[in-house]
Amino acid sequence: MATSTLQQDLSIEQQLSQMAASLGLTTFTIGNYGEMLRQLNAALTSFVPPGSTLAVAPSLTVAETIPRAVGAQSVTLSTVSGTIYMVGVYIPINTVINNFNVVTGSTASSNDVTINWAALTNASRVMLAASANATAQLTPAGFVNTLPVATTAAGAATSFTTTYSGLYYIAYTVGATTTQPTLTGVTAAGTELTKIVPILMGTSSTAATATVPTFPTTFGAITATASIIYSYLN
Repeated sequence: MATSTLQQDLSIEQQLSQMAASLGLTTFTIGNYGEMLRQLNAALTSFVPPGSTLAVAPSLTVAETIPRAVGAQSVTLSTVSGTIYMVGVYIPINTVINNFNVVTGSTASSNDVTINWAALTNASRVMLAASANATAQLTPAGFVNTLPVATTAAGAATSFTTTYSGLYYIAYTVGATTTQPTLTGVTAAGTELTKIVPILMGTSSTAATATVPTFPTTFGAITATASIIYSYLN
């Protein structure tokens, strides 16, 4: 990353360009101040501090529930058809989310998946965006199950932009006719820490179907579990 020290003999426009470059923005268009500030804000939003786990997350990741190296510790997190799993994630304001991603564990599902969708909620579990139900999608062992954003409260969409920095939840549910897939993540010795408010991970509704909920939907209260699913957004 370029140095963040500003040269005092530069114009304001050049200093803004230098600040953006120090944050990793490769192109910067000098124009009106409003546009330059927008570009700088975009660089600030996407900036990954040195040492951040996002630096070693999958490509283009904007948020992940747990560091990928931690999530690799367990690949046998069991799933129950129709159960919605909620996992907390910190996301900065103005972050653009295009895809939900979960990774199957060592047990693959058969090619008979009937339920396979994800959603994003705010800290109060109110749904903000959701994918479509990907019934035709295979989920073999170690498969990166990518579910693109399909709807928001405003209607059909291909992305969602966060409106605050803080806690969000990724809701995910999967169901297969015969073999339920396992998921990657980590399992603690107990639920003592995950029970502390805000709950980090747990189960919500146990009666989800292939029909993705409509807006506005508030998911049910979360019952804490010891298992934390690895999921990332890009």
